[in-house]
Amino acid sequence: MKRAAILAAVLILCAGCSAKVGNSKLGSSRGKIARQMAPVETKSDVRAAFGTPNLIFEKDGAEYYEYKTVRGHGRYHWILPVVGWVMSWWQDAYVYSETNLFVAFDDADNVTKWDVVQTRGTAD
Repeated sequence: MKRAAILAAVLILCAGCSAKVGNSKLGSSRGKIARQMAPVETKSDVRAAFGTPNLIFEKDGAEYYEYKTVRGHGRYHWILPVVGWVMSWWQDAYVYSETNLFVAFDDADNVTKWDVVQTRGTAD
């Protein structure tokens, strides 16, 4: 029982060091998203593949869906006594990557174009 409690505590600490927020169906790379978009032709296909969009907006007369995923890790190692404090001397930043898929539709709800924007950075 004691081993299980220690293992659970370690797993919780490790899981707390990273996070993923947003659309769980969205691929993490441009290539994966391209494969996901290959069979997609209509608005209903997009919803079936990715679910409800994070944002719906209009630009240049076209309706757009935006799907987003943000992943991040870091900055939580200070929770660990001694080892974490030493680690924080050289890595005390939160590292994140954001993937956005933008899909445009015409008036007949057909996909006219799509694009992936990926950003990465650190936050102090």
